[in-house]
Amino acid sequence: MTIEEDMDFKPNPSDTLVIVKRRNSLGAIHQTDTIRYTSSAASEIGLPMAIIPLDETFVKETFLDNYGTSNFDSQNTFNNFFRGIVIEAKEKVHDSRRRRRFFDCF
Repeated sequence: MTIEEDMDFKPNPSDTLVIVKRRNSLGAIHQTDTIRYTSSAASEIGLPMAIIPLDETFVKETFLDNYGTSNFDSQNTFNNFFRGIVIEAKEKVHDSRRRRRFFDCF
């Protein structure tokens, strides 16, 4: 379901930022915004997050191909149709025998 099988998740300080590249109609970058999520407007502490790129085929088959069907008639039918994505942290041992955490999505 993710773009990369067994994707390694490596936390870093920019995990509290989202960088949005705004493009014009020709596809050139017009503006870049940096968004930082915090627990409140007064807080300086960013909230950590993980952005996991999903496979385009999964998104197309699950959402776009089903748009206009009864699965999208109401919030309740959508919730029944799509029950979410399970993210599970596992430990992975590389050849160097260093352990890393990674996420599986299913």
